[in-house]
Amino acid sequence: MLSHFAPQAYTYRDAMAITGVSLRQIQYWELLGLVSPSVQPAEGRGTRRLYSFRDLVALKLVKSFRDAGLPLQRIRKAVVQLRTGKYQNTDLGAYHLVTDGCTVDLVDYGNGTKIIDLLAGGQVLLCVTLEDIRAALERRLARARHGRRGGAHAACVSPSASAKHR
Repeated sequence: MLSHFAPQAYTYRDAMAITGVSLRQIQYWELLGLVSPSVQPAEGRGTRRLYSFRDLVALKLVKSFRDAGLPLQRIRKAVVQLRTGKYQNTDLGAYHLVTDGCTVDLVDYGNGTKIIDLLAGGQVLLCVTLEDIRAALERRLARARHGRRGGAHAACVSPSASAKHR
């Protein structure tokens, strides 16, 4: 989990203080089925609700996305994917969630970087790491330079040489 020192359960007052989410928002999001207390769910009016640390993470996530202007319908789709998809029993701290206000993407750095579109049912998106491209090009240039020293013609021109030919 994100913190092994965290207590097992939090009241709605704790949840409000920790996440900055108002009681009205917590109640509304629970009514929508977006975030519900998993330790002790509500059993009618006036019953004590208890939230897990993961519930607090979900509350803060929803608040962050709402603050960024993402509609609740899209947030719900993303939360459902996180709750029911392959990420449901994993450490959420291992991922980054990214939004442009229209989509919600999960960036998974394990076993090579993957970007998953949570609103498209978990479709994997193309991920190009510029650092990998840069490193591959530097290796190729180093091999070309090494080949040139050995007498072979290398197809690279220094910036100063190309400026002379203009």
